[in-house]
Amino acid sequence: MLNHVVFVQYLRCMLLISVLSTSYSASSLTLNISGVPSTEELEKYLIVGTGSSSDGDAVNIQGTEIGADQVFLSDGSLEPNTAGEAGPNTADTFYQGGDRWLSNSSVPTDAGNVYVGINWSGNIALTDNNGEVSFSNTDLYAEIGIDCSANGVAHCLNDLSNSRYFALNVSGTNGASINSAINPNTDLSTLESEMSSWDTFITGLNTDLEITANIENQNRKDGSGPYLTTFSDSDGNGIMVIDINVGNNDFEINNSDWILQGSENQLYVIRVLNGSNVNISNSSLLVGDGGIAGTDAGYATEVGVIFYHDSDGSSSSDTIYNFDNAVINGIAFWDRNNASSTTINVSNAQGCAQFIGAHINMSNVRFSHCPLSYTESSPSSSPSPSLSRSYYPAQNQFGTLMFEDNFPKKGDYDFNDFVVRYQVTVTSNAETQAIKGISWISSLVAAGADYSNAYGSELPINWSFNGTSLSPAVTLADTASFATLCIADASTQLEIGTCSDSICPIDDTCDGSTANSSCSLDCSSGQCITQSSCTNIPSSVSAPGILKLFYLEKEFTDRTAFFNTQSVNSEENWSETAPFKWQVSLTFPDDGATIMSSETYCSSKGKSSCTYSTLPPYNPFISIHGDQSKEVHLPNHLGTALYDADSFDENGNHAGSSCGISGSENGSCYQTSTGLPWALNMTDSSFYAWPKERHEIINVFTGDSEHLSFSDWVESGGNSCSGQSCSWWMAAESEQEIKGSSLGEGFKLKTKQEALICESTNNGFFIRSNETDYDVSGLETNDQGLEDSLTADWSNILEIDAQAFEELCSLLGNDNTSFWTRRNTSQLYTPTHPYYTSNNKTDDSTQIHAYRLLLDTGELTQGSTSTTWSDLSTSLGGCTDNNGNCSFEGVTCYIILGSSGGNKKTLGKWKEH
Repeated sequence: MLNHVVFVQYLRCMLLISVLSTSYSASSLTLNISGVPSTEELEKYLIVGTGSSSDGDAVNIQGTEIGADQVFLSDGSLEPNTAGEAGPNTADTFYQGGDRWLSNSSVPTDAGNVYVGINWSGNIALTDNNGEVSFSNTDLYAEIGIDCSANGVAHCLNDLSNSRYFALNVSGTNGASINSAINPNTDLSTLESEMSSWDTFITGLNTDLEITANIENQNRKDGSGPYLTTFSDSDGNGIMVIDINVGNNDFEINNSDWILQGSENQLYVIRVLNGSNVNISNSSLLVGDGGIAGTDAGYATEVGVIFYHDSDGSSSSDTIYNFDNAVINGIAFWDRNNASSTTINVSNAQGCAQFIGAHINMSNVRFSHCPLSYTESSPSSSPSPSLSRSYYPAQNQFGTLMFEDNFPKKGDYDFNDFVVRYQVTVTSNAETQAIKGISWISSLVAAGADYSNAYGSELPINWSFNGTSLSPAVTLADTASFATLCIADASTQLEIGTCSDSICPIDDTCDGSTANSSCSLDCSSGQCITQSSCTNIPSSVSAPGILKLFYLEKEFTDRTAFFNTQSVNSEENWSETAPFKWQVSLTFPDDGATIMSSETYCSSKGKSSCTYSTLPPYNPFISIHGDQSKEVHLPNHLGTALYDADSFDENGNHAGSSCGISGSENGSCYQTSTGLPWALNMTDSSFYAWPKERHEIINVFTGDSEHLSFSDWVESGGNSCSGQSCSWWMAAESEQEIKGSSLGEGFKLKTKQEALICESTNNGFFIRSNETDYDVSGLETNDQGLEDSLTADWSNILEIDAQAFEELCSLLGNDNTSFWTRRNTSQLYTPTHPYYTSNNKTDDSTQIHAYRLLLDTGELTQGSTSTTWSDLSTSLGGCTDNNGNCSFEGVTCYIILGSSGGNKKTLGKWKEH
């Protein structure tokens, strides 16, 4: 059982962990040189194929995964993909009896580690109107998918075999068809323009250094390496230009570990001259750990080195870059020749990179994306402010927010009522730190709630409105057109809707209705001033902004049922449907926006001190069933001005009573008396799991020999683990993994995989696992009566075997005529049989929810239906007992669950014994 006293202490630490350990932001490269082209489109893609199908596929990928690198130095058998392929076999090259290197954490000294995991960065672009892609035995993990210039999916996809697509940061056992990844008729002209601008920029750079010899046999194994190069940037412009000049020969990198060391504001451009090709075999090309390529995250997150080739003639069909047995980290390979049939061949390789070329062929690979990202600067006489971008939780990675919506009651505590992935990009003035923009990408990945909840986040920015102007000025863009920005104090509200051409509708009620308003702000001049006739607009309001990403989940998704929490049906299997993904952006013109101090924020809530985060996702929350007064936040965070603490002061549970805008201290907010939260923020990008419907999270993730259990992780505050052992969500044997997006064959709870036995108890029965101490309490009695204690579902005992079922029937009394039901007018239990009724005929009109039958052949059958007792008994052959009880021919025992109103009632619930 979880030590809840320690849990309280943990959650207080967790708030710091969620704020501090998740605050990594990839520092963009600062180049002190004029004329640096934009990288906004280039940053999006791992692979850019520029060729036409007349010369072959622009991109051809055969095994294993793109947008992920899940196994480092694979031996060819670990972690097969959906098609059963194991991917590259590089262990024999880099791990030879322990005398080279084995893992991403044991790379040569001075090198940055290689990312291991899934970061959904495998976006692909096909820029030619006749460009095509082929896949074989490949899993594609991609946020965007495949952007294709051609008109129609059929004109973008040439061949497809044993390959699947996994959408934005959502894992699953089956994935979706690659067809669903293709975005045809995409305008890629801006991307082409950026590449062309970089061609001009790179070819115009002055040479700092020449390399005239091959790099061979310089590796850690032989003791002659690795080959470490640290070049100084003599002119201080941030770019080290290296020309490969080996005459008319190819440039060979063979059996070597080449580490290119540099600072965080240094870019290497390696230009390959004289039409030489580059052959890389049995080698690694690694960025150093000195900050180049954003390695302050512990591994490469950006491109620090560009190999550039444009010296082949227009008729060339050379293989410009040829890889075999290679590890690449933080390095881009650009084939920018005029020739339409040059190629990049990559075989048996993995790492973090970027590939641009006419034709790119890959086989047995695991690659994630390292984008080229830099800070804009201009040395002109009237320079624009330098801009920097920060990413949360990290570039190309997503965090996960999970909520329980039964607050202030604990409910089923399965943390799947609302699950959303997020990535926030903050653009700031590099000198003043003022915020110029916030871009919020979200993907709603699970919703196991009857309620239609709202979702948003309170921002650490204070807005002021004086009746005519808004400060700071801001415009709101939303790809889904549901978001609004609310500025509210205890009595006054101003809501700003999605803007069009810098014109933003406003009204005085934060309910998402701005689209119908006749009043608006004109922000075209860099200031936001009211225009037209504005009535009923507040004359004054000043408060932190509340970004409402949508107001009703079921309206946003246009769904009524649960999804991705319980069903194996394709319509509710996330991997078979397009994710609910959207982007909301706030743009601050003029001087930008300033982050509030903690003192100012807490004071605005009437507090002398409080928990406060200046980093995304800031103060996220859901509003239960769209009721803005009923918010659920991360533990110890405060409710917004719309939150009503009094609405939760019931049943002696005051978890949210001190979390509004009254009281001098915030106390223990959004936690039970024993410290349990109602919201979790998971910032590890490999996190993919949440419990199946109605399974408590503490009872699901129980740990194994390699991973802590959720309880142990919570109790220790994450301090008693390191590396993989901290990943409590992976604590299950492979055949028992709980994957949040799978819910099919891969979704198996550990407790349901073990043999079950029945034992009698004083008050009825329970089902206990042989290997763990879980049980199913028959039904718990309480003063309110049995009906209030039914909290679980029949799915909890779907895997009870025939012998256990027979024992259960014997506990109920007569082993050939037993049923469980609720009569129309009477309580289910009696003083002598508090948990069941046995041999007691029910009314014909009683509604049946589900049943289990044990046949005299020893077989079990089951059914979930909505029918009456009369219809069900008829379908089973009619009652053969004339003594007021009911039995059926060929049926040894039966148990039926019913309710008069059609509401689901249950046999029992899992809980720790």
